[in-house]
Amino acid sequence: MKPSDLAKNVLCGERFTKATLTVMAQDDIKNRVVQLGYAPVAAGPDAVRERIVKNVPFFKELIASAKIPQIE
Repeated sequence: MKPSDLAKNVLCGERFTKATLTVMAQDDIKNRVVQLGYAPVAAGPDAVRERIVKNVPFFKELIASAKIPQIE
């Protein structure tokens, strides 16, 4: 059992978001992220949510049109 808002409080809480954005704003961190092969995009939980909402239909259609078997 857990409080229904636990994930929001832990993962999307203002304190966590602020700390993450502060760290990702540092040039040495951004450079390290690039060295690892990622594109650093520092945005809060709302931006992540929007990206998921936008991308899920695209990938769903892509998977269907490519006839990739679904795992059940």
